[in-house]
Amino acid sequence: MLLEGDPDQPIEWEVPFAFEPRSVALVPGFNFVLWTGPDGKSIEDAVAGLGATFEEIQVWDPALQRFDAFAFDRPAFLNRATELRYGHGLWIRVGAAETWEIPAL
Repeated sequence: MLLEGDPDQPIEWEVPFAFEPRSVALVPGFNFVLWTGPDGKSIEDAVAGLGATFEEIQVWDPALQRFDAFAFDRPAFLNRATELRYGHGLWIRVGAAETWEIPAL
């Protein structure tokens, strides 16, 4: 999707509150997902239900202007992403089709 307008003006994006848990269908490879679960949820806990299908997650850090990643098979010093914040847009990579159960707030 292309956004038109003044490139020097910020884009406002309202994140709706999700008071109910939701299921997100993931396809093999990277999927862009909006985290609507509890603020401060550890990534390890958030992806535990995906089991061996889970490969990697990347979360944008607006303060440092970079993506921080987490994967179980990486050394701890490379896992800069540790928790999810409500409204985070994140990239999650899975090895097979899976349904990710995201809890309610």
